[in-house]
Amino acid sequence: MGLLLRTLALLIGCFIVTKNACALPLSDLENGSKIPIEINAIKGITCEQKGKICTAHGDVVVTRGDMTLTADALTATFAVDNKGRPQDVIRLEAIGHVRIFSADKTKTASAQHAMYDVATGYVILTGNNLILTLRDLTITAHDSLEYFDHEKRAVATGHAKAQKAQRFLMGDWL
Repeated sequence: MGLLLRTLALLIGCFIVTKNACALPLSDLENGSKIPIEINAIKGITCEQKGKICTAHGDVVVTRGDMTLTADALTATFAVDNKGRPQDVIRLEAIGHVRIFSADKTKTASAQHAMYDVATGYVILTGNNLILTLRDLTITAHDSLEYFDHEKRAVATGHAKAQKAQRFLMGDWL
């Protein structure tokens, strides 16, 4: 999941925008190879005139390598230089039917809303049916699931449950 989120932070910086897709090869941070990245949205991708915010609408699918994110909409917020030109992505937000998964389905997450802070590597999932699966470990929560990418740590809040095979741990906060 961490690679996908780092990927999203980079790929939203793509300014080769067509009506329904944006694609750009970027260096893989982990091994230096080029991995194609693509954002597709049925209703298109728009950027505000000053370039601080870009939004993809309608059945958004973001892919890079073996990771995929799907959502109803995706918004990227950029830091801008003193001339108003977009620089680095500082925040990503996926809204509606958010799903993140690896091709082999060993890493999955689902929520109604996901927000990613690029600088800190912090992700928060909120909404209904919050689920994070990492191989044979499944974590669920009612209020929120937080993931700290730099620390590889998750926090589940509100009727939280972690289950591996027939063993489980439950609490209001895990």
